[in-house]
Amino acid sequence: MEAFDLDDTLANVDFAQAPVRSLETVYRQAKVLYVPDVAFIVITARPSGSAGVRTATADWLKANEPNWTGGIYYCRANSEQAIIEEKARLIKAHRVTDFTDNNEAILAGLKPLVPGVVLWLIDNGVRSRF
Repeated sequence: MEAFDLDDTLANVDFAQAPVRSLETVYRQAKVLYVPDVAFIVITARPSGSAGVRTATADWLKANEPNWTGGIYYCRANSEQAIIEEKARLIKAHRVTDFTDNNEAILAGLKPLVPGVVLWLIDNGVRSRF
């Protein structure tokens, strides 16, 4: 199973609009950066505090990512190291074989924690092996 981060990996969210629009609206209006050609789940550090955010996230994925399998797993952490550890735990729990993120520091932190998992970097919609 492959997994992808969400913000700045699959979706480009205009957070500058958050003060004038609801966060749910901002998430629904995100632009597509990348559409995987394989079945995948999402492992994200996007805050999932409200049902509205979770619904907007799922609705965006349904509308824009045809190979998304329905799985969204949120990291409940607020420091970079905690996010790395939580993503590693989720990658292992879901037997992920390939993980893609836009954040090189996250990928570098994951590398020793998830040996055998192929890590990929997304940069402006271009995916390359990390």
